[in-house]
Amino acid sequence: MSDFTDSLVAMKEATEELVQTKEMFETIFDGYQGTLAASIQALHDLKDYAEANGKNQLSVISPAIVTELLAGDEVRILISETNDIGSMTLDVNGQGTKNIMNVTAANQLLAGALVTLRYDGSVFYVVDQVNPKTGNAISDIGKLVTDTTDVLSIGEVALNGAEISREEYSIAWAKIKNTSNLIDQASKDADPITYGGFWGEGDGSTTFTLPIVGGEFIRMFDDGRGVDTGRGFASWKDCEIAGHEHDVGIGSISQYGLAMIPYVYSQGQNTTISAYRYGDNTGFALPDDEDTAKALANANDETRPRSIAYYGKTRL
Repeated sequence: MSDFTDSLVAMKEATEELVQTKEMFETIFDGYQGTLAASIQALHDLKDYAEANGKNQLSVISPAIVTELLAGDEVRILISETNDIGSMTLDVNGQGTKNIMNVTAANQLLAGALVTLRYDGSVFYVVDQVNPKTGNAISDIGKLVTDTTDVLSIGEVALNGAEISREEYSIAWAKIKNTSNLIDQASKDADPITYGGFWGEGDGSTTFTLPIVGGEFIRMFDDGRGVDTGRGFASWKDCEIAGHEHDVGIGSISQYGLAMIPYVYSQGQNTTISAYRYGDNTGFALPDDEDTAKALANANDETRPRSIAYYGKTRL
């Protein structure tokens, strides 16, 4: 009987030890769970961004910088106001202002943009700036994109004159409202050909409109070079033919074959000569009207090179 009692006592003590061990493991597990959660949050914070305070002299509290700034550290900030001067500074976690070296003009860090800055040990450099809604680089917003497909990707719009929201596309509007080819909507609507290269002010408060590039050739802005003088940025110009001369034999032109020569057509008592190809090696005839002459000469209403019609769009 004594042996049995001793066995029960031993079993009781072993059970109590197991209970204590279980409680100890539960305590450890609970602590581990809390530590794990805190670690996950810390890792999340390291990838997070901070909203910048200020316009030209920025300050942020960044969870990604847990000690003093070191060369190679990167800070991601959300810009709250578009800069209006070309000299900017940033103070991270109260460690003192540092210059942002590659911001050199107003309207380069746009309100709403997500900006990555890299510290080189003494100053910051902007290394990336994107629209957080679309992922598009700020430098691509408003840029003419020629595409071999007619498929719009996320954050892209066709340059077709459509009216869009200033609030939805706030970063684009922050950029567009400072360009010289922004025009009042009434003028654009009154002459969409002449002002096709312009952005429009939309309803004047909540919207703006896109340029219209369909069917147009693009020429680089002269910008004072003197090659294409007398034109403003984004201006439209109708087709032209450079002044030139042709030798024409009116009596017989069989010597010209199918070469480029003026066409001639009869207009009552008058004879008009224009620069189209007409004639063959058997002789020359006068068509009765200009349309017939154009048809015979493979002519049209504008002078153009051979071309392929691709898609014109931009990114917002």
